[in-house]
Amino acid sequence: MRILPPIATTETVPKTTAVAAMREAERIATWRDILPAHRMPVVAKTPLIIAVGVYLSGGSFAANGVVVTMLLAAMLWGTLYALNEATDVTVEESAIVPRHIWITLHSLVILLCVASTIYGVRLTLPFFGMVVSQYLYCAPPARLKRYWWGNVLLSGTLNPILRLLCGVHWGVHALSPLIYATFFFSHLGASLRARSLLRERDGRLGYTTAPQGSESVGKVATALGILGSSVIIGLGQLPPYLCVFVAIISGYAVYTWSGSVKSVATLRRGWVWFAVLSIIALIVLFARGGK
Repeated sequence: MRILPPIATTETVPKTTAVAAMREAERIATWRDILPAHRMPVVAKTPLIIAVGVYLSGGSFAANGVVVTMLLAAMLWGTLYALNEATDVTVEESAIVPRHIWITLHSLVILLCVASTIYGVRLTLPFFGMVVSQYLYCAPPARLKRYWWGNVLLSGTLNPILRLLCGVHWGVHALSPLIYATFFFSHLGASLRARSLLRERDGRLGYTTAPQGSESVGKVATALGILGSSVIIGLGQLPPYLCVFVAIISGYAVYTWSGSVKSVATLRRGWVWFAVLSIIALIVLFARGGK
């Protein structure tokens, strides 16, 4: 009598084979996932913020450490944004980030922070502050980006101020409260706009969403940021040529708060031009040579 082979069941399938099948079904993240193109224009504003800090604090761009600080900070934020994307694809998309990518990212963060101390012990505070802030923002178990206030507090307001302090390190005097308030309100408005546009996505992921009425607060904050920038230029603390930059940014701010913008993806289309304007503004500041 012919004996048929036993029918394969979950009990008869080797455990290693089942694990391998599960692994094949999971998506493996690549460097392209970790370094999306839309992040690069955002990194471009880091040298500009530092240059503004140098200029407003009476520093000189002739100092060797100024350019190095800009490069180190830009590289750090490129790495920190990549870390954010890596945690996002892991937590939100259940993708697997290869071990060598994690090692590379964490190693770069450590090396860049250590390198910053070579050019000034006072740079240690803003550099390590940016690192701690970003890890709290995106990395488990804290992952404060799950909460709308975490986005606004860390990504929207604290991190830009820390970048500004990297430039103040090379100055000769402290900044006025007006300057800090202008930076705070400018980035607060932008952050609240982003959170209001991401309500549907945040809700789908189980994150807390921006409360109703945050748009009104964001509009007021944006207006105060523009007003503060105009006053700073009017007082002669920044080159008058930058009034063109402020005018363009003001127009873009009106556009972002208009009803025609329905998603963050739409906003990102203008980020490339923002990067171009940042580079032009940076050149203007360098041409003036500091104070």
